[in-house]
Amino acid sequence: MSASTGPTFLGLAAVDGNLTTNTWGTVRTITGADQFPNYFGFAMSSTGKAIAFYALVDQSSNTTWRAVTRSGPGLAWSAPATAGTSFEGGGVPEAVALNAAGQAAVLFHGLSADFLTNIEYTNTFQP
Repeated sequence: MSASTGPTFLGLAAVDGNLTTNTWGTVRTITGADQFPNYFGFAMSSTGKAIAFYALVDQSSNTTWRAVTRSGPGLAWSAPATAGTSFEGGGVPEAVALNAAGQAAVLFHGLSADFLTNIEYTNTFQP
């Protein structure tokens, strides 16, 4: 028997790298204490600002949308921030866009309560 190493933690991770020189930094968990993030989207602007947008679903199937950002290449990621809460159909991110000022837009899809209609939603986020 082996000793337990503690609970399993599943989060989103990121690593900085340089494709030209094939050098890579340290892999870091960017979702902090948020465990088991669900669907996620990622975007980076031409200035290197970036956002990872993900869902946390609790045991009652309530969804909280969380975001982590960084203000430029190689800089630290922010602590996770709440960017919204669930809506009809829950929502799965389809796409995330980020402009040079760090303003993000997210496109989601979900289903109506009767599961007959696909619904498209948008949300904006400014850290």
